[in-house]
Amino acid sequence: MDQKQTVARLLEKAKKYRDFARWVGDRETVRRILALTAELKQRARALAKLNEDLTNEIRDDI
Repeated sequence: MDQKQTVARLLEKAKKYRDFARWVGDRETVRRILALTAELKQRARALAKLNEDLTNEIRDDI
């Protein structure tokens, strides 16, 4: 699995959990789920940035 697929999976998972949080009645559980979605999005952004930086570095070397 390449980095783009991993980023897509992380964002898909974050959306799934965010949608799931709407169905949960317990506020603490919702808070934890939303914290998890924020962490997944942050990981996706970091991985996408890393991928972009590597791509730019490869282009500079060519």
